[in-house]
Amino acid sequence: MSPRTSSARAPLSEYERYHHTQYEQPYDSTIALEGFIRRIAGPPSGILMDVGCGAGAVLHYFNACGLTEMCGTVGVDNDMDLLRIADERHDSWSWLHGDIAQPLPECDYSISVQVLSFIEDWRAPLEQQLHATREWAFFTSLFWPGVSAHIHASDAEKRDAHYNIIAQGTFEAACRAAGAQRIVWERYTAPRPIEAPAEALRSRTERGYMFSGPLLLPWWMVGVRMTEDVGGA
Repeated sequence: MSPRTSSARAPLSEYERYHHTQYEQPYDSTIALEGFIRRIAGPPSGILMDVGCGAGAVLHYFNACGLTEMCGTVGVDNDMDLLRIADERHDSWSWLHGDIAQPLPECDYSISVQVLSFIEDWRAPLEQQLHATREWAFFTSLFWPGVSAHIHASDAEKRDAHYNIIAQGTFEAACRAAGAQRIVWERYTAPRPIEAPAEALRSRTERGYMFSGPLLLPWWMVGVRMTEDVGGA
């Protein structure tokens, strides 16, 4: 992990503008995740890390609504252009450039927001995030009760994209293998459509589901407890 560095600012791409927009209009799913964290764990303390933070809009919203009032935050991403946006918005916060499949800084709480569904290998980042987290790790992603699969797609312009179908049982087994003590699932239903930028070749929502490549999958929020609950609760 290395601190973000500054350089001359190029014009924003469509993908960067998409991330900028989330500062002004947070997604309904971001608002739902904040409520889920409060219900499951209460306001975090210590350090909360956003794994695959993009331009930092989720941490910005958590700060604005008071969720992170009692903790410090750190964002990690491998996209330096998005980290520049995050730094321009909050230059006193900690933004780290690095590979989320490699060892991550230790933290008390962590989040991963729609990251595991759209990367080539979701297992290594999951393992690294759980190993780095002392209390609770939270995820939003696309899960299926059946089998796991991976789709490597490209379009007519030869843009590549990765889509993961993550079986809930496979995800739980991977969490348990990393030391998880408790796993809490809550289905998320999007109240309105969300369109990703065309150049992202990613996904869109419809009727409370999200398209992942050619498949329409349910969207879930998951809390993974990494320490034993006091009193065995």
